Amino acid sequence: MTINKQTARVGFYLLRPFHHAMLDSIYAQLKDELNCLITDDYAKLVVYQPHILVSADMFHSKLRGLLPNTITIMVGHGGIAGKNYSKELIAWSDFYCFASECVKNFCFERQWFPRLGYWVVGITSTDRLFQQTTLQLIDCFKSESILNSSKTLLYAPTFTPKINAIDVVKIEGIQQIRRQFPELNIIIKLHPLTAKLSSDWIKSYQALAQQDEKIYFANMDDNISDYMHLADILLSDVSSVMFHFLHFNRPLILVNNPQRFENKQRFAADSFAWQWRDMGIEVETIPQLVTAIQRTLENPQEKEQQRLHYKQLLFGNMLDGQASTRIANKIKALITPQFEDEAWVTVAWNSLRMFSRYEQQIYQLEHSAFALKNPYHTFKIITRD
Repeated sequence: MTINKQTARVGFYLLRPFHHAMLDSIYAQLKDELNCLITDDYAKLVVYQPHILVSADMFHSKLRGLLPNTITIMVGHGGIAGKNYSKELIAWSDFYCFASECVKNFCFERQWFPRLGYWVVGITSTDRLFQQTTLQLIDCFKSESILNSSKTLLYAPTFTPKINAIDVVKIEGIQQIRRQFPELNIIIKLHPLTAKLSSDWIKSYQALAQQDEKIYFANMDDNISDYMHLADILLSDVSSVMFHFLHFNRPLILVNNPQRFENKQRFAADSFAWQWRDMGIEVETIPQLVTAIQRTLENPQEKEQQRLHYKQLLFGNMLDGQASTRIANKIKALITPQFEDEAWVTVAWNSLRMFSRYEQQIYQLEHSAFALKNPYHTFKIITRD
């Protein structure tokens, strides 16, 4: 099966604003050649009826019934297996984009399989690391005198309860760092979903930055990659930022939240994020954090061997700024395959048709049950040739 290139439709679903970092570069490479729609409105996608849908996260399962003939491509979030999100994302995908053979093997050993296939292509959000950024330290700290002979620490925790660094570092940790290292610049870049944890933390960090010219609170929807360029040290937890920062071969300090064992849903003890902690200096308390910063300032080469080892193991030759291009080319192959692509493309579309017939039956049964309970509600089942 092939699709007419002139009528082919490719959708991009922005479930969260920060998904722009994962999807925009793919969209930019396809929009002039194919009919593309990028949107945060799933209802528009239902009307659009894309042949291919690209996403960075799971969305409502009802879309399976509403887009029965659509191949779904998952580019992933951070792209690294951790916090047990990968298991859900992979099983939900038609095609899943793996960061490397190492990540693929990790997932397959655990029987985490996508529905139709996989592509080892790298991580789209790391492509930005290879692009020239216009953001400079002067944009964050304003005064040239502040920047003289100063190092910069990027504090980028995740939001996941009982796993994040925020519970350990708190406000007191940042204040202690400022007292111990008055020359150190601090950029606070919280995860865009931190408000789910507590909006009070956001307000407290914002207030701290307003009171101290050496602390900069970044817009939470900004692209974290731009701030990595500015950082001499990364302070994080189990965020995939820790892996992306390996590109720079600079020191990492990793916070181990003592409550992590209580989050049974998201604490993945066998994941890279926990098994490879020796890429950085591990801390569990504020005093340990202060000591770790001192170590990184005095000897930034500490842990260099581990950093380079894990960078090669995790990314292989896929950390090159071309992940988006590889995915764009795969999407083009699904629409107009070359000879070497015809076999897997044919299998993909034929398999999707088989899944679609089954899922439409399930969807119609669910819809019938819903209609019996809600007789005045109408919901159209959409099909497409």
